[in-house]
Amino acid sequence: MKILLCAVIVLAAVGAAWRTSEPTIGTDGAQWSINTDLAAVEVALPDPHDALNVSGFAVPSVHAVSAVELADGTLRAFWFGGSREGAADVSIWTATLSPGAEAWSEPNVAISREDCEADVDRTIRKLGNPVAAIDGDGRLWMFFVSVSVGGWSGSAVNAVSSADEGQTWGPVERLVTSPFANISTLVKGPAWPLKDGAIGLPVYHEMVSKFPQILRIETDGNRAIVEGRQTPAGSRETIQPWVVPTSPTDAVTFFRRVGDTEARVHVSRTSDSGKTWSTPTPCDLPNPNASVAAANLGGGRILLAFNDKDNSRKDLSLAITDDNGDSWTRLGSVETKKRLPDEKDIDRLEYSYPWLMRTRSGEVHLLYTWNRKQIRHLRLPRPSHATEEATP
Repeated sequence: MKILLCAVIVLAAVGAAWRTSEPTIGTDGAQWSINTDLAAVEVALPDPHDALNVSGFAVPSVHAVSAVELADGTLRAFWFGGSREGAADVSIWTATLSPGAEAWSEPNVAISREDCEADVDRTIRKLGNPVAAIDGDGRLWMFFVSVSVGGWSGSAVNAVSSADEGQTWGPVERLVTSPFANISTLVKGPAWPLKDGAIGLPVYHEMVSKFPQILRIETDGNRAIVEGRQTPAGSRETIQPWVVPTSPTDAVTFFRRVGDTEARVHVSRTSDSGKTWSTPTPCDLPNPNASVAAANLGGGRILLAFNDKDNSRKDLSLAITDDNGDSWTRLGSVETKKRLPDEKDIDRLEYSYPWLMRTRSGEVHLLYTWNRKQIRHLRLPRPSHATEEATP
């Protein structure tokens, strides 16, 4: 027992030093790379009956979707799937939706557990949480977690890239992100390009203490190197940061709350490109220890997808803020515990891990886990006059 206690104390001390001593991502040249002329778009509550099945029926269990827009407007989605979460047969899957198409392509495996083992030269027990990004050179990247020992708190982050938008992939590389034997780092929220060509990647840690970080990642061909990090002050017990840049220097971040108190969506802000962040504070939306997603609608408004319950993931809802998260207007529920015909045989309803994105044309898309059986996709309907107004 004494040995275990000493080990915990040492890990806590090392973790504290790691959080405070590393260089931050913000530099004079590392502003957020965003379109400052983003046209405002209107969204409305979608009908769940209109949802597209992204993941098909290849495997019985799927979770944790992310997506990016490719050069021609195609959407490419990634998720993990297998017989169950954490099983040895789980792989990272992908599918595409071409512009104007009404169905997603047949899913295929992007990275298997065996692929990852061979490239990083170590035993891998399970894979999870893929996050896609496109760097300043137009190269497609996927960051995902793997576990060699223990549970998800023992995860490491891996990077793999593609020069042909996901048709083929280079070697998997294990990133150096943590002092805990390079474990206890996970990804969930979207990455974004910085003006100097680097990638900003939100991550979070779960070993000893739970806290978020923003990584600065430099890329060179198919190599990715962590060059800096920043931890929002006072951010313990908040994870899975979702960063929404609103100007080249300003951004707001939304967090999943994992503590025993203040079970609300938490919010932090920066006005210096991530050099400093405000202490995360609760807003008036509930958070049942569940992931959230956000999208910049332009015109000073941000859309949030969240579980509108204190203790369950049976209600996936949308809300809008025009003051960076201080106050919210609820649009309503996308999915609720009211069972649809195809849910009558499901024991435990769950609508979780949403992914929101706005495309270059101004379209807004919501993807999410549907009962751990499908990844579903909804286009958020807009008034017909908004189409021309949304084009930058």
